[in-house]
Amino acid sequence: MTQGHPAYRRYLDLFQKGEYRACHDVLEPLWLETRSGFYQGLIQLAVAFLHLSNGNTAGARKLLLRAHQHLEPYAPFHQGLDVEKLLKGVRESLDRLPEAQQITAEEAASLGIEPARILVRCPPDGLTRAECPSGEDGIR
Repeated sequence: MTQGHPAYRRYLDLFQKGEYRACHDVLEPLWLETRSGFYQGLIQLAVAFLHLSNGNTAGARKLLLRAHQHLEPYAPFHQGLDVEKLLKGVRESLDRLPEAQQITAEEAASLGIEPARILVRCPPDGLTRAECPSGEDGIR
């Protein structure tokens, strides 16, 4: 079952820890196997935040836009992930990015962008598995 695929679960854990390069590395083989736009969007999301952590706002913007494009068809929920909240977080991150192509890592850290808050698993706190929309039952 893909929802519980170990590479996908590992990606989610790594993303929460801010290990964006490792996110790419762990999910890429699954994307190459499936060619899923969902996995491609998640990879692009991680690489966008890797760029941002290095102050590369141009690269972050480009990949956030691509990630949004790839993930949008999977809203509102997919594979135990609240894609609608993820897309909202991507849009908010784009709004916070300065126009400059490059900033310092310190400036990037001060933008108030919190990538770990973007990926919300279903069921979120306060919901039971039965209450998850679209029959999603969380990450296994």
